[in-house]
Amino acid sequence: MKRFIIGDIHGNYNGLIQAINQSGFIIGEDLLYCVGDYVDGHHLDSFKVVDYIIKLKQNKSFRGVIGNHDVWFKKWLNTAENNKKNVEPDLWIKQGGEETLYSYKQEKEIPQSHIDFFNDLPIYMITEQNELIIHGGIPYKVYKHSINNNKDLKSSLLNYIHDKEVISSMLWDRSMFYTIRNKNRMETMDEKQLKWKQKIFDKMKNHEFKMIYIGHTEIGGDYKPYIDKEFKLINVDTAGGSYGKITIINMDTLEYFQSDISNLKKDNIIEDMILYQLLKENNFKF
Repeated sequence: MKRFIIGDIHGNYNGLIQAINQSGFIIGEDLLYCVGDYVDGHHLDSFKVVDYIIKLKQNKSFRGVIGNHDVWFKKWLNTAENNKKNVEPDLWIKQGGEETLYSYKQEKEIPQSHIDFFNDLPIYMITEQNELIIHGGIPYKVYKHSINNNKDLKSSLLNYIHDKEVISSMLWDRSMFYTIRNKNRMETMDEKQLKWKQKIFDKMKNHEFKMIYIGHTEIGGDYKPYIDKEFKLINVDTAGGSYGKITIINMDTLEYFQSDISNLKKDNIIEDMILYQLLKENNFKF
């Protein structure tokens, strides 16, 4: 069995299928992990993405975690029809929610399997090979807990599994990635945290995991995944949800496979205000 991991998809069904075909992934034989963010973005095929991944899961070929965009959609899915319009419409709609709702609007109804899929996604997971998969990264607070209590990161992550603020940071915070990429330039640290700068940085470098896989922060430019063997960190988000590529990495060899650069054109992207107004007039209902 080969093991692969894919970056943020954001409704890019064509890129997803192309990357999978490039990798040689075989449904029913191989296993695909994902760092989250299956929906939203500029692409209009979130429904098809989720439907395809559910089929992989049914064939025991998929495991994944939740992303920050998935949390938005999950909240919307689990909100009563008469209150959906009040579920963070402005921020979410403008950051890809419009494309997701448009995709689902083409269907007669939302399958229960799709609702169950989002409800079942964990915040993070640790594979049997001791690899951590988490959407945004490990927050500084978790590192500090690990250092203060002489605990490994696995124990410190578990300590905050019910802490809403820390969970949100696991999905949204880019500090860990920027700190490692910039090699010890602490991001968003106040004076009280500065004394922990070197300790946290050392912990980032000397963690117990075989590898940490994240997404959330797009790698632009040449759209190559960020692979840091020294810090055992890989960022698989190569902007596939916008104008970049979808990336799949073989977790055992670290060979990666990619879709073509997205052929999105401005004309293909639904104008924000037009679709938003359409959805608003229908109270964000189907």
